[in-house]
Amino acid sequence: MEDAERDIKGVIKDVKVKWESGGPRIVVEYEANGETTFLSFI
Repeated sequence: MEDAERDIKGVIKDVKVKWESGGPRIVVEYEANGETTFLSFI
């Protein structure tokens, strides 16, 4: 049986919006290769 997630490069776990310096910042928590990482952008 094949692992259905084998082709997935990352899994999004959480998305948050934070207000900084008068504007929103998007923070994305995702898991890739067994490691949890955060990505943020304006």
